[in-house]
Amino acid sequence: MLRIVGSQYYFRRSVPLDLRPWLRRGEVSHPLKTSSKLVARQKAALLYAKTGQCFQEIRRMTTEPTRKALTAADIIRFYEQFVKDWENYHNVRLQEEETKHRVELAQQTLRTKAYMQQVDSFLDVIAGHFEQTEAFLATLKQTQAVNTAVTKTREAMLRDEISGLRKLVVDIKASSGVLTPVPAPSVEEKPEDEPLQALPPPAPENRKKAKTQTISAMAQRFVLNDTSKSADTIKGTKTTLDLFVEAFGDLPVNQVSGTTAGDFHDLYHRPFPLTHL
Repeated sequence: MLRIVGSQYYFRRSVPLDLRPWLRRGEVSHPLKTSSKLVARQKAALLYAKTGQCFQEIRRMTTEPTRKALTAADIIRFYEQFVKDWENYHNVRLQEEETKHRVELAQQTLRTKAYMQQVDSFLDVIAGHFEQTEAFLATLKQTQAVNTAVTKTREAMLRDEISGLRKLVVDIKASSGVLTPVPAPSVEEKPEDEPLQALPPPAPENRKKAKTQTISAMAQRFVLNDTSKSADTIKGTKTTLDLFVEAFGDLPVNQVSGTTAGDFHDLYHRPFPLTHL
């Protein structure tokens, strides 16, 4: 059984009745040198088994015939030596456990060190990937900024081209509806005081012919071949005309309406996709 004195536990066990005259005591008590109840129970269990073996050995020594008669002092010395041996055994076991624990700690330290080396290697590798990713994102950002600037510039150019196309359509329609001039009479044919006559309206077949003319033909006739137009006007008109023909075909003038111009605006006003890296 266990008892606690102060903060230390002690082992107590009753001595068998037949052995009390030899040991000259009714119980044995030994300090367990611990304040932990769990450790005290473990030591007490081991000491209980050992004292039982000791009691059996004392019975054998006191009952079997021997060459030399044993005295109570001999039995007491035997028991005291047993206690010392047990304490030494316990100390050796304790050292073994401590050594085993230190070995386990050293192994755990080595495993931790190896793990930290792996973590350091992983961080070195991943750091390079982070640098590459950062450089890639910086390049992507720069490319996007350039593409955005190009898109805005091209949108502005397209707006100017669309405005030019609208003006071209208006000019072509206006030019196709101009009154056809009549040759002026010569001085010999008409007297100077004869009143001027109003110019007759264009013939229906001329209007029909003008409406069936394609937009490229009319642009060539009224803008591109006009020497009075500036080089920038001619260049802008040609660029706008090429874009329009590419998108809708070379339509007759009478089929070009405000809706067509709006569709042309919507088509070329879409954002341009970013260039893939």
